[in-house]
Amino acid sequence: MNWHLWLERLRVWTGRETARVLKRLASGREEERIEAARALRTLPVWGRHIARLVAALDDPSPFVRWEVAETLVDIGPQKTFRPVLERAREEGSVAGTAAAVRVLGFLGDEAALETIVSRAEHPDPEVRVAVAEALTHFPDLARSRETLVLLLEDKHPVVRRAAAWALRRTNDKQARAVLSAYALKESEPWLRQVMQGADEA
Repeated sequence: MNWHLWLERLRVWTGRETARVLKRLASGREEERIEAARALRTLPVWGRHIARLVAALDDPSPFVRWEVAETLVDIGPQKTFRPVLERAREEGSVAGTAAAVRVLGFLGDEAALETIVSRAEHPDPEVRVAVAEALTHFPDLARSRETLVLLLEDKHPVVRRAAAWALRRTNDKQARAVLSAYALKESEPWLRQVMQGADEA
């Protein structure tokens, strides 16, 4: 085997390459951070790297946050659930909180439900939209449906839309009836159509 290739593989499988990429993720220009976030999808991520990866959920670039969130989901809940749960409970950046809530939804652990639901009262609509999106992964739980119905009354139409779409994904006839009732008093015509579409699904 080529000596340089062997050394490169050693760097990858010992986690040294991952550590190097994480350093770029934390300090580079946006283009470099996006490239680093994408590179992490192909590298082994060990337990010692998770905290730095979770910290990148607060990156100002939505592209970085997306790639990092995908990586955390791919790694799986056994390694990532607790650190992401802790981040979702913190009062960090709005974008980071929303990203952490979305990751919790994709991880699908019901132990995260109360934390997700608690963020339904967050002052920023971006986080409340993330809550609705996360709750689509818990469609059969009463607590989830109750929160989505509450979000149908949100003052921001984007939040109401996210809640309506989440409820549409359930097979619950009661949820469909609720959407039909809310459609009658919805002031936004386009959103009224989203809610009424539940009866056609």
